[in-house]
Amino acid sequence: MSNTFIPIRLPLSAVRALIGCRNEEALAHHTKNLRKHLREIDDLLEEHDDSLGDPESPEPDRLDLQLAEIKKRMAKGESVQADIESFISGAVMAFQQDEPAKTKKATSQQSLPDAKTVLHHIFFGESIDARVGFAYDMVIGALCEKVGTKLPNQNWIGMKHIDSWFAELDTHLVNRGVSPELFSMSKHLLSRGNPLVKTSSRDLPSVGYLTIDEIAQISPLLDELHLEDKGPEDPETYLMDIREWMRTCLAEDEDFICFTY
Repeated sequence: MSNTFIPIRLPLSAVRALIGCRNEEALAHHTKNLRKHLREIDDLLEEHDDSLGDPESPEPDRLDLQLAEIKKRMAKGESVQADIESFISGAVMAFQQDEPAKTKKATSQQSLPDAKTVLHHIFFGESIDARVGFAYDMVIGALCEKVGTKLPNQNWIGMKHIDSWFAELDTHLVNRGVSPELFSMSKHLLSRGNPLVKTSSRDLPSVGYLTIDEIAQISPLLDELHLEDKGPEDPETYLMDIREWMRTCLAEDEDFICFTY
């Protein structure tokens, strides 16, 4: 499996202002501008829905089995008074215990939202459907691309083993004196999480970001590394891209957000 890393410069505040704005006009504008992205997300949502499969056939209910046994014994003329009392007690207890479970099951069987609905949830500050947290991250990614400016990422397309590669870049940074607490590829750009909508999704895309204040601290450190382009497989080539992205964000006074698909 290969991954693509999408770097974007933008004022995060501009996107944050849209979240929960409850502005129908703004929603209509961005729904139109994002229609291509939304169609692509819908395709993924359809695949995700198919992957959930049909619900399993329910097992016979314990109370139904107990009632059937009582009927059999009654037909034989046997005494079932104690059994009936036990059945009624069990039915009351089951009702009290099963109502929350039934509500949860009914929710799980509801159809998944499409991408336009996800966008509506975001603009109106509605609850996230945790079944498709990745769709919220993808819609936010599309929104960031429209509001912000996508940075050059020729070296970051079709990357394999991105987790181990980012770890190698982090090792290179540490060896060059950069504290991982201040800047880490894995910590800040791969697994930091969505700063705009908290989805807690473990699916792709992974989301990372840096604020302009953090960039102001990181950029001078990268400038001091005196990096050289040593070819497409060398860590310094990739760190040069990071350095240029940080320089651009600093010059434009903008934040940085990135999505790994």
